[in-house]
Amino acid sequence: MRKLFITIMAVATAVCAMAQDKKAEFNKKLVAAQTDEMAYRLNMTDAQKKEFSGIYEQYCHEVLNAKKTFDMKRSELTDSIAMEKNRLEKQRKVLDIRIAYTDKFGKVLSGSQLTRLYKEENLIQKRLKNELRQAMRELKTKRAKK
Repeated sequence: MRKLFITIMAVATAVCAMAQDKKAEFNKKLVAAQTDEMAYRLNMTDAQKKEFSGIYEQYCHEVLNAKKTFDMKRSELTDSIAMEKNRLEKQRKVLDIRIAYTDKFGKVLSGSQLTRLYKEENLIQKRLKNELRQAMRELKTKRAKK
């Protein structure tokens, strides 16, 4: 019985590790694609893109980690007021990160590019959310037909 339990725990640990690796790899590819998209949308030179990519990747990881922290906290909350406070705190944290990175981006981008950066980022996020919603609808429709 003990050997069975140890085997199950080892398999579960391996599966979790693989899932985390896949998620980390997916996030890495997503950030790289978003970096390329920003460089394209902001008409960056090759030199700008080279400098920008490292800064933008750090920025994306900080934003992602902040969102994850607040999302994990939200899953533990049951009170609607506490949930709303958590949502607003998450927005504030992301805004603080954006403000902190403005100077770093300003060293690489022109003023007009910097202004467009966050606007383009918001447009990309909206597009991704819409595509995800559409994919979820299609998946539900396919499941309902079966």
